[in-house]
Amino acid sequence: MRKLLFAAALFAGGCATTPDGTTFMDAMYGEGVSKMTLPDGRQGYLVNCDARGFDYCYERARQICSGNFTVINRTDRPGEDEDERRIEIACET
Repeated sequence: MRKLLFAAALFAGGCATTPDGTTFMDAMYGEGVSKMTLPDGRQGYLVNCDARGFDYCYERARQICSGNFTVINRTDRPGEDEDERRIEIACET
């Protein structure tokens, strides 16, 4: 019940975001951004874009990095219930 109330509050707010900029609607579409440490030690980001496709992933990556970024890994797997689409990126300085 507590989770339902929390979800309703976020939905009512419409613009509520987490610290990484993920909105309630992003979460509904299976999308969002997570910080990660890349194998070489740099900070990177995992950008999920399951429902909206890779164009959305690349748009979010440009927003996160304020411009240019490098794709470290790209995942595109068709699923039984839903597809899995995501990119791992590093911002260019």
